[in-house]
Amino acid sequence: MEYHITMERTQRIVFSFTANNDSEAEEKANELCNSAAPSDFAGGDEERDYALCKSGGILVKDWS
Repeated sequence: MEYHITMERTQRIVFSFTANNDSEAEEKANELCNSAAPSDFAGGDEERDYALCKSGGILVKDWS
C-alpha cells in the first residue's frame, strides 16, 4: 500500500529593535522578515510535525 507523508518545519528567531511608533515598527519588521537569510535562523528554536495518509487520502495520523 502506498503512503504519503506531509512534513512541516517551523523555526523561530527573535530580533530586537527600536522604533518611534507602530507604523515605523511594522515597516522595520517587514524589512527584517524579507531580508532574513537562512543562516539567521541557525540559533533559533525548531519544531517539526507531520501528517500521514494512505493513498486515496485516508488519514492515518493527523498533525499534532
